[in-house]
Amino acid sequence: MNKRPPLIDKNGEVRELTAEDMRLFKPAHEVLPPALQKTLGMRVRGPQKALPKVSTTIRLSPEVVEAFRAGTAGKRALMRRSRTGCGRTRRCEACALVNAVAGLLS
Repeated sequence: MNKRPPLIDKNGEVRELTAEDMRLFKPAHEVLPPALQKTLGMRVRGPQKALPKVSTTIRLSPEVVEAFRAGTAGKRALMRRSRTGCGRTRRCEACALVNAVAGLLS
């Protein structure tokens, strides 16, 4: 049996918590009474209804990655815009690259 030192000493001082102590803690919603949870403004989150996004990993050539990094907008925003259209009158080079990659994935 692994004997842990007590959290409070004889003088009532609390010792420093260790990573092992933190690992053994239970979530607040499991130990606090519902009335206190309501007072503290804790909300109960239900189960997720549907997965909003799909996680995937792709490997891109250095040229494609550089095209995204060279853009002024963030890479994710650029990818999102390229799938929905970036709003420009002509297609940008990054949009063409993303559409080519998207074509490979579908």
